[in-house]
Amino acid sequence: YSAGDISSVSGIYYTAGQTYYAALSEGKYYFDVVTFQTRKNEDGSTNRGTARITRSMNLETGESFYLCPDPLCTHPYRVCQYTNLNCMGYYNGNLYYLRFTYKDLDITETIEKLDPVSGTFTAILEQTHGLEDNPFTFISYSRVVKNYLYYSLLTVHEDHEGRTQTESKVNYRMNLDTMKSEKIAEDVPAIYYMSDTAAYGILSEVQAIVRTDLNFENSVTITPPEGYLFYGDMQADENTGEVFVLMLEENRKYGVLCKIVDERMEQVRLPHEQITEFQITRDKIYYSAYEPVVLGPGRHDTILTLDNGGKIYETDRASHDTAELIFSDGVDFLMHKWFVLGDNLYIDTTVLLEEAGEYSFGLSRSLKHVRINLVNHTARYFRFD
Repeated sequence: YSAGDISSVSGIYYTAGQTYYAALSEGKYYFDVVTFQTRKNEDGSTNRGTARITRSMNLETGESFYLCPDPLCTHPYRVCQYTNLNCMGYYNGNLYYLRFTYKDLDITETIEKLDPVSGTFTAILEQTHGLEDNPFTFISYSRVVKNYLYYSLLTVHEDHEGRTQTESKVNYRMNLDTMKSEKIAEDVPAIYYMSDTAAYGILSEVQAIVRTDLNFENSVTITPPEGYLFYGDMQADENTGEVFVLMLEENRKYGVLCKIVDERMEQVRLPHEQITEFQITRDKIYYSAYEPVVLGPGRHDTILTLDNGGKIYETDRASHDTAELIFSDGVDFLMHKWFVLGDNLYIDTTVLLEEAGEYSFGLSRSLKHVRINLVNHTARYFRFD
């Protein structure tokens, strides 16, 4: 095993909510997996349940561990405190998560700091509302950028007689060193992505991206290419100030890779124009092209199709004239997420199943996480249930 040179992702920032986190400088790679348990009901019957939990991989040894320190824990949902968390970022050795809790018809959202060494959580913000509350307020956005936690509180009022809904939003910024919050600009578009230097929002009225500074001021409107109005993944290179975004067509099956330069959005001409996902590093662009493969009849009179053809390509970020096929799975499984880190390609997968002439991707038999070494062409399959 060799992690390889991971400096290629230094200064590269990925969209919040992805299954890989920016804690690579500490020598670890964080990712989510889905675990499965058989639950016994009070009447003696059983059913299968799922829970999402974070693991870390030591990039020196390749060993992988749950954040939950209990070796006997099966990580059941709502019982194991390390499950079903949404990661918002990483700062000064700590991971920051958003946790949802349901109890007695109340929904509580808690932003918590996790020390991955000790495994201890510390709640730093809490917001609760009841299912019957009107109006009700919830955390609509949260992201850690440098030493700040940005979050928005959205209040919704529903007029049931008039069948209308009104919303008001307040944006805040918390200094994670002092733990003090301050209110910042309110009248801004829905924040979609934040990098170290700028915030990007969606201006739905004119189908455009609005870029502001981190105080949500000094806005610039950026218009996407004609025919590609929907926003997919967004990644930024803080070394160069470039921001890449996947702009999707109407059905959102594929899109074109674009780069935001100053106040313009220009298309990046790849060897394959229509792509489904991408990743940038300092020197490379990795992507899957729109190469649909029909797998066969699916359930409910559908046709099961794999849009990316099970392939991943690599091209040079400077020239991107040619592309090399670095991985092809033979369309035996579905790639949920993939991420190139150093010498290794990490993939979340779900196995293709066939039963009674119908094809489907069987989540309960998922390979979960695969590590493929692109140098020596070895693979390791991590099973977590």
